[in-house]
Amino acid sequence: MSTFDIVSSTLNSNFLFRNDALDIQGSYQKDALTDELQTVSCSCYRHVEEGQGEFVGNFSGHNRNGQMRYSISEMSTEDMEAVRSAIAEIEQDINNENV
Repeated sequence: MSTFDIVSSTLNSNFLFRNDALDIQGSYQKDALTDELQTVSCSCYRHVEEGQGEFVGNFSGHNRNGQMRYSISEMSTEDMEAVRSAIAEIEQDINNENV
């Protein structure tokens, strides 16, 4: 007798996050079986009304033992604070999204 069991499945999504300070283009992966966020990868640009603003930096996050851990590229402390605030909003948006 044969069996077929899906032991892992990943949902990949791309997104655009905007606030008054930043435009962030990113992608994330969720475990499709548990709905747990696994990775996030983003590029950050200064917010402008039209077109693409100045590149600020990037960040990535990985799930380590059930908690997201982030690495942020070199950037000014002002930009870093804006990115850190955006990360919290993005993570919340992803976790509240119905997949």
